[in-house]
Amino acid sequence: MKKSSNIIFHEHSKFPTPPICLNKMIEIAESLSVDFPEVGVDFYIVNNKPIIGEMTLFAGYQAYTPDFYDLLGKDIRLVVDPTKSPRWNGPSA
Repeated sequence: MKKSSNIIFHEHSKFPTPPICLNKMIEIAESLSVDFPEVGVDFYIVNNKPIIGEMTLFAGYQAYTPDFYDLLGKDIRLVVDPTKSPRWNGPSA
């Protein structure tokens, strides 16, 4: 039996061997997700070290109502300067 964090992997499991850095990945994901009601944190593993790939702020499987989607995004404030976007073509008329 293989054990990583609180997850137990049986020797004949169909799941692959957990990465060496699984505990660190869980620690990082827990830290990053503390302020979100739901978020998925994706990682790459490079030289046995976790690298954050992206954070997905909702499942998107249409299981939620529009009100729930509003609740998920109500506290997220994105500050974007459109002039720094390669797609910006100047102010709209």
